[in-house]
Order: sequence, then C-alpha cells, then structure tokens
Amino acid sequence: MLDLSVVRTDKETVITALNKRGIDASTLIDNALSADEKRRGLQTNLDQKLALANALAKEIGELYKIGNLAQANQKNYKRNSRKQKVNCMNCCVPSQIFLTL
Repeated sequence: MLDLSVVRTDKETVITALNKRGIDASTLIDNALSADEKRRGLQTNLDQKLALANALAKEIGELYKIGNLAQANQKNYKRNSRKQKVNCMNCCVPSQIFLTL
C-alpha cells in the first residue's frame, strides 16, 4: 500500500523501488496523481462553496434574530435555489494506492 502523499513528494523514488520489484507502475502512478489532483481541485471548490453557504446561513440567522424577516426570507430563498447535488462518484480518489501482483 502506498500513501499518495509519499508518492506526490517522491514519485521517482517510488517508481524506482517498484521497478526493482518487477512492477512497471509509472503509468499507474501518473494516473493516480492526475486523479488525485482533480480530486483536490474539486475538494477546494467544494470547501469554498460550503464556506459561502455557512456565511450566508449565519447572515440569514442574524436577519431573523433582529426581526428583518422579509430580507431573511429573500436570502433564504436565494440560498435554497442555488443548492446543487454533488455527485462525487466520478471524482473520489482514495488516499492510498493498492498494487496487486
């Protein structure tokens, strides 16, 4: 089992070590790193959207608290209309690589 953080930081050493064991893993390693980069980009995007949603929810809560129901309802409507389902089945990459011989 290889940890992706190790592969990311020392790719050539990992490939060399696997070659010594008779495993040509350069393509596998490149594909895994590419998929991991995509996953990390998607995760960053998701984290930003979640932070924005949390800030908006906090703002809506404050508006309800001070009694500004019309503005709170308007922002809540906008927030609900912007919600999207996230399907991560195509972007998830494990943090470890399993090689079978």
